[in-house]
Amino acid sequence: MQLYVYEHCPFCSRVRYAAGAAGRRVSAVVLSYADVATPTALVGRKVAPILVEEGKTPMPESLDIIRYLTGANDEQMTLSANIADWQSRAFPVLQGIGYPRWYKMGLGEYATEEAKLAWIENKQKAAGCSFAELEARSSEFLQRSDELVQELVPMILSGQLAQRMLDAAVVFSILRGLYVGPVVGRWPTDVVSWLEQAAKTADAPLFI
Repeated sequence: MQLYVYEHCPFCSRVRYAAGAAGRRVSAVVLSYADVATPTALVGRKVAPILVEEGKTPMPESLDIIRYLTGANDEQMTLSANIADWQSRAFPVLQGIGYPRWYKMGLGEYATEEAKLAWIENKQKAAGCSFAELEARSSEFLQRSDELVQELVPMILSGQLAQRMLDAAVVFSILRGLYVGPVVGRWPTDVVSWLEQAAKTADAPLFI
């Protein structure tokens, strides 16, 4: 099976974690951020992740892919309330830190100048401001990141993330994207150790 991904994409990272946790072998294929033709040919639009399995219809949508790969039931595919709340607060921070930095980090989806320019145009429009303006708010985003990460320590130590696959997949997907230059060295060792182990489970190396 092949999983078409962007390295920066949290929805792709959570599928990779779930696949690894379930012992399902998938081969990650990194799409160029400027490549519209490949995903459109597979599923009719520019999107990631996409699961491609011989003899079957290509499958988009991270939760559908996770359910298929893991055989999870409805209860298992429901986030814990505290993780759902955490995720909703973490996404703006992830975007504020990641948008102006990921494309400079040598990730596969940004290998060409065309891909970098497509990213800048798309995400500055999505953010409603320039990347320079986001970077000017780095202190704010880093403080919020620190606070979000501190909330995870009791969840890790209590075993909640070990017991609920989808909770762990979502947390991994956001931490992987957050753990870039200015963040490194700021987090508790319990969180960093958990993230490093989760990256091995997902076969999705950290960006640093």
